[in-house]
Amino acid sequence: TERDAIVREIFETEKTYVDGLRQLSTLYIKPTIARGLIKKDVAVRLFSDIEIIRNLNEQFLGDLEQEFARASKGEDYNDVLVGKVFSQRVQTFRMYVVYVNHYFVSREIIKKQVQSSPEFANFLRETKEQLKQQRARNIEIGGFLIEPVQRLPRYKLLLDNLVKKTDQSHPDYEALNYSMD
Repeated sequence: TERDAIVREIFETEKTYVDGLRQLSTLYIKPTIARGLIKKDVAVRLFSDIEIIRNLNEQFLGDLEQEFARASKGEDYNDVLVGKVFSQRVQTFRMYVVYVNHYFVSREIIKKQVQSSPEFANFLRETKEQLKQQRARNIEIGGFLIEPVQRLPRYKLLLDNLVKKTDQSHPDYEALNYSMD
């Protein structure tokens, strides 16, 4: 059904999204801090919110995986209560507001660090080249950093479509509507 397709898309895109956040952490954030490529206070301003979001979304993905394991039957996702999972995390998604409001500041911090630190600029260039050779989905730090900015509107779109394809008598209908607010 169309509902099943949307439920599946929510799950699959969340896995891809969390994978991107993990790559950002592994390939850019941790090496930048470990090598001292930028000052610690700058690194905290630049990366702390994204690491919080990564942790939140890893937990959210875990919740989705548990719900899929509980309720999916082959390719039948009618009993998967996505709205319930979202509604339990509504408050944690508010962290995105902080991140989105700080996003353009982060971009400026990166630009200034690239100009003032040849080591940081070289690291970004080398990592980008490495990812390009691996044919990665994202290759630049900016491509990774914008993903949370784009994810919230994507959630809204997916949930809106899911509400439209969910019967009012479905056990997830109220939770889906709650999650939309």
